Amino acid sequence: MGESRKREAKTLECGGYGGSNPPLCTRDWEGSVGMVFEGVRRKVVALAMLGVLAAVAWRTMDAGRVRTLVFVLLGGFALRVTLTPGRSRYDGEGSPD
Repeated sequence: MGESRKREAKTLECGGYGGSNPPLCTRDWEGSVGMVFEGVRRKVVALAMLGVLAAVAWRTMDAGRVRTLVFVLLGGFALRVTLTPGRSRYDGEGSPD
């Protein structure tokens, strides 16, 4: 009996019972998580990730057409990231620059 009461109390803490498929607890936390990348920081992270992928390709692939193709594709993505405006439509309020 004690365990069912604990489970019931926990279910009520998280926003009520949702039938056979209860909802996940989506409580607001006091602090914010620092994994939101906006504006120029997003560009820096994207270019850093492309650099890491290029380094992995350099270390793991044999020289040849395939590695050259990988570098051309990664370079194209890096060029696209560099030439896009600083803000994105996903950066919150307002319109992109």
